[in-house]
Amino acid sequence: MRRLLCGMLSSLLLIVSISMLCSTSAFCKDLSRSEAKKILSKYYPQVISTNINHKYTPSVASFYLNNGKLSDGDSELVRQTENFLKPLQDAGFITFSGRTQEKRMMNQIMLDLWFEVSPTAKLIPYIVNKGTNYDVLKVCTVVVNEITGIVKKTNNERYVEYTVKYVTNALYPLFMNQVNINYNDNKRSATFILYDDGWRLAQ
Repeated sequence: MRRLLCGMLSSLLLIVSISMLCSTSAFCKDLSRSEAKKILSKYYPQVISTNINHKYTPSVASFYLNNGKLSDGDSELVRQTENFLKPLQDAGFITFSGRTQEKRMMNQIMLDLWFEVSPTAKLIPYIVNKGTNYDVLKVCTVVVNEITGIVKKTNNERYVEYTVKYVTNALYPLFMNQVNINYNDNKRSATFILYDDGWRLAQ
């Protein structure tokens, strides 16, 4: 009887010890959705960006003057450039002005034409990198939205599916022709591995 009681006591102590070990050990901890989102969020937000040039030339070559006027094709190129820049100026993000310079080449009068663009104080918060010839602008941020599923691959490996959300800013409507965001492309996946200090995103 004493042996039976001792055996039962030993088994009970073993179970308690294992339970205490699991409560303090990362190896007994499963990955929850909230923890997966917390870990993934360390790698977000991600930035979707576009460029705005300091100088826009509507044509790769100089314009040939015809009786002092641009040809129809050249005029259309100028109009397209102005149609892109004017809404940005009207919204207070930039100022721009046209510049021209006449020159002669092989007894023909030619015209160099370009637009110089200057950012305003309103644009500065959206600039993520200033370059020599252009500025990089943030038009959207991508954030973790929801953990949609967790699959156990091995004891220390989990496959996680999640969705992201696109958060556009005031610049995006003005750059929609240059930045195409597919809101339906919002599904992502990642693999997590259990280390001695907890779950980590597999690199």
